[in-house]
Amino acid sequence: HAFDYHQIRGKKIIIRRAKEGEVLVTLDGARRVLSPDMLVIADRERAVAIAGVMGGADSEVTEQTTAIFLEAASFDPASIYHTGNNLGLPSEARMRFERGISPELTIPALKRATQLLVQLAGGKAAKGLIDAYPGKQEREPILLSTGRVSSLLGVDFSLDQIKGALASLGFDYKPGASASEVRVTAPYWRSDIHLAEDLIEEVARIIGYD
Repeated sequence: HAFDYHQIRGKKIIIRRAKEGEVLVTLDGARRVLSPDMLVIADRERAVAIAGVMGGADSEVTEQTTAIFLEAASFDPASIYHTGNNLGLPSEARMRFERGISPELTIPALKRATQLLVQLAGGKAAKGLIDAYPGKQEREPILLSTGRVSSLLGVDFSLDQIKGALASLGFDYKPGASASEVRVTAPYWRSDIHLAEDLIEEVARIIGYD
């Protein structure tokens, strides 16, 4: 999310729970009354955005904006759904976060956005960034077998075909306990992959089946 830097009081933002009865006018012009079970992005004095749902009008980037403060984050999907649902507030940001976004994407996204602002808008990037991420999350490998693939798709694929399809999508793999099994680890940008069935869907999408 992009904020007008000069509208950020104290030139610093934090993530906190909303205060009881706290009010924020969002980008759609609506006056939103918040509650403590909602996450907000706040500066030193007040909330400036509803985390993962919508920004606030007071810190909106306008034609008069000369400095931008960029924030990239990953929020818990359940928390975003709860907040957006209680406020009756649909948004593109809410939709993305409810689907799940890997924390590993935040820094690359922030750097890319900065690069585009410099290249396309003639901006000048400030040095450094602030990262509140505690550490890289290790993803558990998923056990996948040729038998499981065949039972769901009704088509026999070799283990090499399965590994080739998944490798083309950035998945990593290691041998399983038997010659018909493989342990697959999803890339950091695929936070939607949790089960063997998710992997099988990807195999079917790449190889195809009748």
